[in-house]
Amino acid sequence: MIELRWNLKAVLSTRSINAEQLFRRLGLNGTPLSYSQVCRLIAAPPKRLSWGTLLRLCRELRCTPADLIAVASVATPDGELPPLPEIP
Repeated sequence: MIELRWNLKAVLSTRSINAEQLFRRLGLNGTPLSYSQVCRLIAAPPKRLSWGTLLRLCRELRCTPADLIAVASVATPDGELPPLPEIP
């Protein structure tokens, strides 16, 4: 099984940025997110995330998508770790 981990809260913490600061930074660059949407992005993994929003988050936080979204293998019930899928 593959697990994705949303690390926005941790990335913000290492940069000492709170929800309001992120909201203002994104708003200055034309990202159409409300304050409550920004808070939800921080609190839980998004069900959908546009490329534009992901790229703006990366630009504002000076990070990569891999910093925000971690891919991990999770052991199966028999204890085996499945291989990560190959990316063509």
